[in-house]
Amino acid sequence: MKTCPHCKSEVDNHFESCWNCQYSFKDQKIYVAPEPELTQTDIHCLRCHVPMRYYGVFRFQGYKLGDLRELLIDGKVLRQYNCPNCGKVEFFLPK
Repeated sequence: MKTCPHCKSEVDNHFESCWNCQYSFKDQKIYVAPEPELTQTDIHCLRCHVPMRYYGVFRFQGYKLGDLRELLIDGKVLRQYNCPNCGKVEFFLPK
């Protein structure tokens, strides 16, 4: 375990950033995600068949993701889409 210099949270050694404040140990600064861009897309909800909204990027961390660990390296970002009708969430790899 290591201690975040920004918020003093304990973080597993394999994490590249703090789970609590998003401090990047590599870059020595806090990661600030871009503001979500809420626009309609050509991606439709599998449940409702309505256009989903782009909500921005989502950062996964850690090995506790099970089978996704090999696909999602610490800090990798995925595009997140939400259904405005039923609330379903979908994640997509960057193009």
